[in-house]
Amino acid sequence: MAALLSVFGFIIMLGLLIFIHEFGHFLFAKMFGVRVDVFSLGFYGRIFSFRWGETRYQIGWLPLGGYVKMFGDAEVSEIPPHLRHCAFACKPLWQRALIVFAGPFANIVVLPLMALGIIYLLQGQAVSTTIGSVIPGYPAAKAGLQAGDRIDAVNGTKTRYFRDLLHLIGDIPGKHVQLRITRGKRQFDVKIIPRTIEEDDAFGSKKKRGIIGITADFRTPTVGISDPNSPAYRAGLRTWDRIIAVNGTPIRRWEELVRFRQSHPKGPHKYTVQRTLRIHNPALRFRHPMKPHTIVVHPATRLTSKGKAVYWDGIHSSELFVKSVRAGTPLAKAGIQVGDRLLKLGGKTLQIASDLGSLPNKKDAKYTIVYERKGEITRRSFTLFEVTFVDPLKQRHKRTLLGIQLGMPYERGVKIPITSPVSFAFRRAAQDTWFFSGLLVRVIKKLFTQEISSDNIGGPIMIFQIAQEAVKSGWEIFLRHLALISINLGIVNLLPIPLLDGGHLLFFLIEGVIRRPVPPKIKESAFLLGLIFLLFLFLLAIKNDLQRLFSG
Repeated sequence: MAALLSVFGFIIMLGLLIFIHEFGHFLFAKMFGVRVDVFSLGFYGRIFSFRWGETRYQIGWLPLGGYVKMFGDAEVSEIPPHLRHCAFACKPLWQRALIVFAGPFANIVVLPLMALGIIYLLQGQAVSTTIGSVIPGYPAAKAGLQAGDRIDAVNGTKTRYFRDLLHLIGDIPGKHVQLRITRGKRQFDVKIIPRTIEEDDAFGSKKKRGIIGITADFRTPTVGISDPNSPAYRAGLRTWDRIIAVNGTPIRRWEELVRFRQSHPKGPHKYTVQRTLRIHNPALRFRHPMKPHTIVVHPATRLTSKGKAVYWDGIHSSELFVKSVRAGTPLAKAGIQVGDRLLKLGGKTLQIASDLGSLPNKKDAKYTIVYERKGEITRRSFTLFEVTFVDPLKQRHKRTLLGIQLGMPYERGVKIPITSPVSFAFRRAAQDTWFFSGLLVRVIKKLFTQEISSDNIGGPIMIFQIAQEAVKSGWEIFLRHLALISINLGIVNLLPIPLLDGGHLLFFLIEGVIRRPVPPKIKESAFLLGLIFLLFLFLLAIKNDLQRLFSG
């Protein structure tokens, strides 16, 4: 049954990719009065066909593409005068260019908008502007914003969804922003200056963006205990325990636990704890919640570096505790182990997990890491290097990475019903389409500059594998993969290679500059070179597909 679903998913995915591309050519040809003789999905012969009007619609035996055969795509001199009104070659240059461009456009824009739009249209809910967590030291924290606050407007512009909120703030880095805040039953305004950061946009260009240090996802009160001599450890608390109530009052957020401990520093603190039993075994791996139990922690006093006595219980958020270490990676070789609490990286004090991303990701760069293990602080040096990993499709990638996974005790932010679902879905789909397009342009560029190995080029077998994985993961993943592959197909088709749509557009551009069609002999030679190149590319893709299929 699973195999049949995989085959069905592959047929649907490939069929949609080909159909939308050829339909783009077909639609614009009809719009401009060009006669279409054949609309074909697949090549070589006909499995099925029918005629409707002047066009024969058919399905070919080889489902690796399709074509739209238009009347009069030869030289104008070869077309009878009485039929030139419906001949492709006799149409104005701009119309011919649009007919050719319409295929890639349908792949890059139309199909992704439809696929992604369906995802967002059926979601029904989106993450609200309720703050899940406030990052210490960032503008939001300095302005007094708290977890649970809801941001209703930015500079007078009403905002309902968190993603839109980030876009509004991101577009005005370093400038005063007035936020309308709802806290409980109270509303008030806060003026804030977003911190300016520089990051790559979708197409790899550097762009300044504003951030204020908030997340929609909220930190759960999942604890990390790094000192075995701490009151919390002696009372029985362990790393990854989740506190679900304090003194009988249920809590969901880490900030609630922090406020309780600050308001009752002396204790004792009565915690209801949910512990998850983790079994890691090659044959059996699962997590099982144990029955909640009560632990009472009696904070102790200790002296700070300035000689001041403070109450201390040894409880930290598990966010910066190492949950897993990948063998052979830089931090694994530096001696980092599961359960270590990370304190500093590259000289910078770590406050949240995303601080790890601020480390320049450069090969052979040398850094230091400071961590706590069993109450002892250790400092180690390490060097970043490329690590090879294999994705689910057996593609090999090289990337500089640290090689650890942290606790990340986050849960999804508060969701609310979507108003105006059609406009919401279109806006989100357009944003994702733009992002995916930029990402794939960068990937193709890196393939040509050999920053990414040509071993990653895939063909029909790879598309089958993607469809297979997508079918297993559900309809939403299937539609996202469909959108990505469609954009990729459209961008590749726009490359200025003869036989591809981009090659035809290049000839049209030359024709527009020199004011006459490119000589047929030059076209024929270029098409032959293009055919050789595409044949080589196809064989390379098949070779890579077979290697991935039979490796390991």
